[in-house]
Amino acid sequence: MDSSIPQANPFEVDQVVWQPVSPRLAAVRTSTLGIVFGSLTAIAAVVTVLVYHWALVLTTLALAGLGGWLIWVARRQAKAISYTLRGRDLWMRRGIMFRSLTILPYVRIQYVDVSSGPLERKYSLATLVVYTASPSVSATLPGLTPEAAQTLRDVLTDKKNLEPENQEPAQQVAEYAEPAQPITENAEPAQQATGTWETGPQEVVHLETGPQETDEHA
Repeated sequence: MDSSIPQANPFEVDQVVWQPVSPRLAAVRTSTLGIVFGSLTAIAAVVTVLVYHWALVLTTLALAGLGGWLIWVARRQAKAISYTLRGRDLWMRRGIMFRSLTILPYVRIQYVDVSSGPLERKYSLATLVVYTASPSVSATLPGLTPEAAQTLRDVLTDKKNLEPENQEPAQQVAEYAEPAQPITENAEPAQQATGTWETGPQEVVHLETGPQETDEHA
């Protein structure tokens, strides 16, 4: 790779302050996986004791190992979710190995839902779902406090607060957001990508990158 070519990371934008979601989101996701794989492993273990066979033993061990690995991944992924409100759009990014950045212009947003399941209510969390003018395009932002989710919903559906120069919406949401550990904790180094990109006021942008996606120049 030619070192003289400047490198730019589209997931790290200058003058953008990212707000991480609540660290309690990791507990919600690990609890869900623990219940599912814990139950499956327990059933497999009982069957193995009653009808001993080497295949059943391997199945039980595989379920326990898979559950532990998924719990580890879920905790890392929860720490990598963040968002920010800008003058004309909502930015959301997630992922460590496979990263994605979604930009939703306010003018494309049709309606916003706030939901909270049993485990989310236990940990005082809510999920925000944003629907756009395109039926196939929507965005989900989990791990919000109920106050932050409600404020974010009100801001996104109140057009008069979404002027390009208006910084009040971001301040309103930040007021109710819960402090969290740095997003980059335990994260792998981000892959670099070259080039520049621009977004129009009515364009929904979604960027993704995998662990091997880098540009090479002779």
